[in-house]
Amino acid sequence: ITFDKVCNLADDCGDASDEEKCVNHFRCDNSSRELIPKTGHCDGNVDCLNYSDECNSKCGEEIINMLYLKVAPWIIGSLAVLFNSIVIVRNVNTLPTLKSRIALT
Repeated sequence: ITFDKVCNLADDCGDASDEEKCVNHFRCDNSSRELIPKTGHCDGNVDCLNYSDECNSKCGEEIINMLYLKVAPWIIGSLAVLFNSIVIVRNVNTLPTLKSRIALT
């Protein structure tokens, strides 16, 4: 086969020998020799028929190690504290203007 047929995500030899040592794709864990691009592995979209490109321990580690999943909770928590503090300060400032004693006890 010609060089352009090697590592092209297609079994051009019939025994997948032209795709064996390629690093640009992921081999699905099934007997069909299904190949997907490396970028499709652990990307949140199911590409393999048996979900092996998304349902494995490596994908779980990659998802947990994503930076935005570490930063987003801190940002959301900080904003929640800030906005709740603003609400508390505004409500405390209105306490002296209340005419009812029930609210002050």
